[in-house]
Amino acid sequence: MFWINLRILEEAKSKVLKGIGWNLAEQLAVHFIVFSATVVLSRLLLPDVFGLYAMIAVTGNFVSLLVGLGLSYSVIRNETLSREELSGIFWFNMLAGFCMACLLFFSAGGIALFFGHPELKSIARLFSAGLIAQGCLAVPQGLLIRSMNFKKLAIINIAVTVASYTVAVVFAVRGFGVWSLVAQFLTQQYGISVLTFLYSGWRPLYSFGFSAVRKTLRFSVHFTGSQLLEFAANNIDMVLIGRNLGKRETGLYSRGTALITFPVTTFGYILNRTFFPWFASMQTKPQELQIRYFQAIRALVFIMAPLLLLAGLQAADIVHLVFGKNWMDMAPLVQFFAFFGLVQCVNAFHDSFMVSQGRADLLFRIVFIEKLLLIAGIFIGLQFGLIGLLYAKTLVLSALFIPRTLVVVMVLGTSYLNWLRNFRAEFTGLAVMFALVWFILSNTITLHYLARLAVVSASGLLTYCLILSKLDHSVFYEIKRVLLSHIRSVPDKQP
Repeated sequence: MFWINLRILEEAKSKVLKGIGWNLAEQLAVHFIVFSATVVLSRLLLPDVFGLYAMIAVTGNFVSLLVGLGLSYSVIRNETLSREELSGIFWFNMLAGFCMACLLFFSAGGIALFFGHPELKSIARLFSAGLIAQGCLAVPQGLLIRSMNFKKLAIINIAVTVASYTVAVVFAVRGFGVWSLVAQFLTQQYGISVLTFLYSGWRPLYSFGFSAVRKTLRFSVHFTGSQLLEFAANNIDMVLIGRNLGKRETGLYSRGTALITFPVTTFGYILNRTFFPWFASMQTKPQELQIRYFQAIRALVFIMAPLLLLAGLQAADIVHLVFGKNWMDMAPLVQFFAFFGLVQCVNAFHDSFMVSQGRADLLFRIVFIEKLLLIAGIFIGLQFGLIGLLYAKTLVLSALFIPRTLVVVMVLGTSYLNWLRNFRAEFTGLAVMFALVWFILSNTITLHYLARLAVVSASGLLTYCLILSKLDHSVFYEIKRVLLSHIRSVPDKQP
């Protein structure tokens, strides 16, 4: 019996490791495809087109949360659901998708009136068709995740991402403008829904019972409520910019955010997935937890801080390279987004850490206050235009970073001064790097932007690494642990 249990345990461990591997491969591949396709589309379409699509996308994505209702998570966490109950959830989800599609379709005129762009009416009506496809996704997707069949999910998402963005590029080349982006959305939604349904191997019964829906509705309602609040707080700036400033400003804002979000979300996802179970296993080992926390957070700062600093200082050259001359007005915005990106990356890491320690209660309080102040800041800052909004967000995020970190410090059982001491080498390296990059940029104005990008980036990163190697070479050791994920095979070392 012991041998059988041990074999089952080893098989489960192997399945988990393969699942994480496929998850990471999917994230990296999808992010790379989306980023590359967006660069191509930005060369073919003007900022106004992206701004127009962003207005309807933020509205449609908000409504789509009501389609999912967290039902796929209910399927994942409840293994006792019978085929009849799963069928009931499936048909209910289909009905929700159809109802939300009708809501968006018949609200199209009001949406166009709200944003002040009549063309949004026809765009919203076609966009609404994608919500019907989302309505058949919850059960088959939930079953694939529950069985940890991440390989199939990765193949589906990568294949559909390639296909949908290929459609978008073809449409853009042929001059379809904003309809290229709508075609991408519809191809993606129907592609994922059809392939997930086929790959899951599950088929619903032709009967409907409300008992299973009632069984999962309590969890779904609470989950969806928190999702709606989070979405509203994170996207209200996009809505207000579209409503008050126009489609060009919305396009610049949405693409600038996406440019910085790409490296932040990619590395942040990998880091959080790697360290979450690690931190969770050390809840009763405070000393070891401190060591592991500082190893992880220093790895994060070491990689992301210099990259985002370079992105902010070289914003004009990066925008010119990635998006082209039509997007140069985005450069001042990217400088703010680089700062937001670093704060977002650290905050997301801290959020994951707090949840791993079972302190979601503290996290909810600080995040709730942050969202309220952020929304208030956005409303006030918008009175002074787009730059005013960005200054307001900077002020709020800067002011709340200290209390956010203090909560983490309290859970760790250390002091804020000790927290700061752990980053002495990184802070010194960043300060010297900033001064050097500023000096080079000031004296290479006449240099071709590609040559300047290469010289400045290489000089800045090399200087940063040299300083850290002199002041504290242990950070390179910690990076090796993170990137290779051989946590147990590498001997411990106090940071």
